Amino acid sequence: MTTDTYQIVPLPKEQWQGTIIPMRYKTEEYYDVTIETEENAVDGYRINILKRKFDTPVCHYPEEYDFPDKLYQDHWEKACAWGIVGNEGDKQELLACIETCPEEWSNRLIVTEIWVHEDLRRKGIGHALMAVAKDQAIRERRRAIILETQSCNVGAISFYRQEGFEIIGLDTCCYSNRDLERKEVRINMGYFSGKNLEKRLEDKFEFRTILPDEADQAVLIEQICFPPNEACSEKHMKERIEKAPELFLVAVDKETGRLAGFLNGLSTDESSFRDEFFTDADLYDPEGKNIMLLGLDVLPEYRGQGLATEIVGRYARRAWENGRHRLILTCLESKVGMYKKMGFHDDGIADSSWGGEEWHQMTMGNGLMPDI
Repeated sequence: MTTDTYQIVPLPKEQWQGTIIPMRYKTEEYYDVTIETEENAVDGYRINILKRKFDTPVCHYPEEYDFPDKLYQDHWEKACAWGIVGNEGDKQELLACIETCPEEWSNRLIVTEIWVHEDLRRKGIGHALMAVAKDQAIRERRRAIILETQSCNVGAISFYRQEGFEIIGLDTCCYSNRDLERKEVRINMGYFSGKNLEKRLEDKFEFRTILPDEADQAVLIEQICFPPNEACSEKHMKERIEKAPELFLVAVDKETGRLAGFLNGLSTDESSFRDEFFTDADLYDPEGKNIMLLGLDVLPEYRGQGLATEIVGRYARRAWENGRHRLILTCLESKVGMYKKMGFHDDGIADSSWGGEEWHQMTMGNGLMPDI
């Protein structure tokens, strides 16, 4: 990734572990955190966070801390780092960096470090570094990105808010037992991938029913996304589009006007998948309570940004709004995990031998309908 004349590159652990990050900042403001007990403690508490000015500017330098920030600290076992590196003679100098580490139990991604040298600030580098973390969260399907900052680091809080983060919690004794008095309260902030991802995808793609003149594009995409023994034929694809266009959802690249991906199916009252749904569009029942999904396709150049998950989510919402009960599909063993993350249940081996392969039947049920 590049930003103007600077290139963001991976920072291998074996080379950069232990590198000190010289965090320093000067601030004239802080967020004053107060916690007030209601008159009757049973009624709860009131937390106020108000921006105020220091009497004199406050500076923080790495030298004042016993444990300065470093890359690849031992407690971040699965950390990854990226940054901008300059050359000073024979030595490499770190000019900016971001480090992330997954919190597996909660399926969140932690930004453990983010830093830009003073001389490189206000050049969009912080934004570019954060984009690396956001792309990682999408790629790994993390539900949120989280990080910590301090109530006196007003500049950092402003930057994170511009990046879509919001306050998710406080720790009033993280650094000392006098953090409230010292005006250095730990602020936890979170970026919710799903909410922000949906906005990003809406900016790039239009989601709608396929148009008749887009059938040739759909046929070509199917041939790109699936091997010959699995791909739907041109004849069957076009019959499907003609018979049930309302069950053919496409994502259109707003910049090119071309299809980037799609999901299609046929409605029926049957509840077990059979191969004839791939080849016989006459099995379509407009009033059918279930939909047999016949192909989720995303062109290779559009993968890795959550588009397939977004298409499935939108398709499901459409289905539930129209009174459908279940979405049913078949997939290879290698794709079972992906569809589980999208909300499907693995029903076991399907009654299908399409393309000479063994398939799993996967089902997603409408939570408003009786359980399957």
